[in-house]
Amino acid sequence: MTKLIVHCGMPKTGTSLAQFYFNKLGNKGYINYFDKFKAGIAHHKLANSVISGSPIDDFYNELINFGCSDKCSVISSESFSNGFGSDIGNISNFFDRCGKISELKVYLVLRRFDSFLDSMYCQQVRFGSFKGDISVYIKSRRKWFEMFLRGVAKMKAQHAQSLSILAYTKQFDVVDVFSSILGINQNVTEKALLGLRDTSKFSYKSQLFLHFLDEINEKFGLRIDRKTAVSVLSNPDFEFLDDEKRYTFIGNDEARELNNFALRLAEVNNLKEYADAFGSSIDFSDRGAVLPMVFDALSSTDVFDVIEYAKTTHDERFALFK
Repeated sequence: MTKLIVHCGMPKTGTSLAQFYFNKLGNKGYINYFDKFKAGIAHHKLANSVISGSPIDDFYNELINFGCSDKCSVISSESFSNGFGSDIGNISNFFDRCGKISELKVYLVLRRFDSFLDSMYCQQVRFGSFKGDISVYIKSRRKWFEMFLRGVAKMKAQHAQSLSILAYTKQFDVVDVFSSILGINQNVTEKALLGLRDTSKFSYKSQLFLHFLDEINEKFGLRIDRKTAVSVLSNPDFEFLDDEKRYTFIGNDEARELNNFALRLAEVNNLKEYADAFGSSIDFSDRGAVLPMVFDALSSTDVFDVIEYAKTTHDERFALFK
């Protein structure tokens, strides 16, 4: 039987980096990465099919066929862990069936709750999928996290032999972890990471620009679309003046309260892994400046710097203005 690694998140724990790495290893033939079931570089469609209970017999057949291979098989999607926040029955059944036809190992990476919220909020602002104050976002996520940890505890009880829970701490390096698990040497790993796009947090003013994109277009008579804005702001050659790269939208006191909330949930659900990694010794003062999400923090100069840069890098210059 093939060895099957299921990397299931949680989100904002280096998943994009891990998936870039897995995809490169798969392309070079070092692992089986189930190309037929990928969407981009990850297996979100497969994960969503599992969660919904849709038939995936083609996947099981391919996994059985990989049993003749000496290469490790890998699937990766944070959508699996998103599903832990609801009914885990279908995911558990999937793991059960995979365990019968492969040597199954499941890896879940936990992130400190306040840090997870800050990062997810920035991402959803960037994509335009959330428009509002972070306090509203935090409130909406508390219940989800409670259900998520409850699902993790159930999964741990049902799959104790195959599930490993890791912690996204300062020392955690997702590529080091999985290169060791997969037995990939350093030279191959370094080559696999060539061409890696920057997945780090956007700067403060970049986040503001994307959050207030509609207001910017209205005030300055523009029609900058989100795709163009993201393209400009993610370019390493573009920088705002007097910007911040280390910052947070969650104050230290609130971060501590959120983590205490999560620690209480971890205790109730007997998740020692969270408590051990993110207990009372955590220093909340090194997260960068606590900054507000306010439109007035962007100047006219900041806006026109984006316009001028877009003019030099995008052919659709006419589309910048109404």
